[in-house]
Amino acid sequence: MYITGEVKTYSQFLPTFTTIYNEESLSDDKTNVFVVKMDSDGHIHSSVIIGGESWDSIYDICIFNDALYVGGKTSSMKFLTTHGERNESSEGFLCSFSLDTLELKTSQYFGGKHSDEIRDIFATKDHLYITGTTSSSSLPGSKETIRSGYSKAFVSCFLPSGEIAWTIFESIGGGTYVHGGSIDSTGKIILCGYTTITRSESFTYLYPADDDDLFRVGFVSIFTPTGEHISTTGYSKSGLQDVTVSNDGIFATGTAWKGFYRPNQEELLESQSFSSYIQLTSEGKHVNTWVTGGGTEKWLGDSGLGIAWNPSKHSIVVVGQTQSKDLPCT
Repeated sequence: MYITGEVKTYSQFLPTFTTIYNEESLSDDKTNVFVVKMDSDGHIHSSVIIGGESWDSIYDICIFNDALYVGGKTSSMKFLTTHGERNESSEGFLCSFSLDTLELKTSQYFGGKHSDEIRDIFATKDHLYITGTTSSSSLPGSKETIRSGYSKAFVSCFLPSGEIAWTIFESIGGGTYVHGGSIDSTGKIILCGYTTITRSESFTYLYPADDDDLFRVGFVSIFTPTGEHISTTGYSKSGLQDVTVSNDGIFATGTAWKGFYRPNQEELLESQSFSSYIQLTSEGKHVNTWVTGGGTEKWLGDSGLGIAWNPSKHSIVVVGQTQSKDLPCT
């Protein structure tokens, strides 16, 4: 089992660090990235820190081609890399480690001339995919150049050799921020996130009949295996954090506010957020929405952060966070 996250430099909560990369550049008041390998009993086998002199953030982890990949963003100018060009804004990074000893194999910057971040990593047998948000007009592997200075989503496809096969952008309008990605058994790519949009005919927008305010719209976008856009479905007053696929379709989770699309269900409370759950067909057609959260206190927030399909129990598993005292629990 492998876990990853962020740690204050020289933190002692992980007992068996085998290596600290770029040790001379680490700073006690910033964060770096850690990776830990555990055995089946939960004992730490090996662990490493990688980072630079400033803030480093990690968002996802994935096994591909006999290596462990992690991705995120860094503000460090001295982040240890084997290749890639650093811009003057925050930059995405992608690192790979050996599965047995967590020895660093590759470490690269990924981005353009403006802010970039890698938010999710997923893979098939033949390809590794990264997705995230960028303000750059062009990225490695992209054949198009679009207007810089505002946020849009991207997906990049890597070959086992490390070469980038292609990169595509997803910009619904306004700022588009992607937080999660997945791939189904046919190779279709699914992204989720949120957008601050003006009205657009490029996607299906679902909202209550009496509330079509575009405060924030959670979205699920579907692409072909080669990156051509198929569909986008947007949900009012929500922000989606993660997405998974199953035989029953597409499931996503995130945060919902009053005005979230829930036909024939009780209205959500004002000024309170709930964990949201969305189901679509594999073609992107809406099936259902529902929420979980504390129901009596205002200004308290609940949010779904991660979602996975459990085929053995034919169910979804969601993890998240809450500030509510009355969250339904068993």
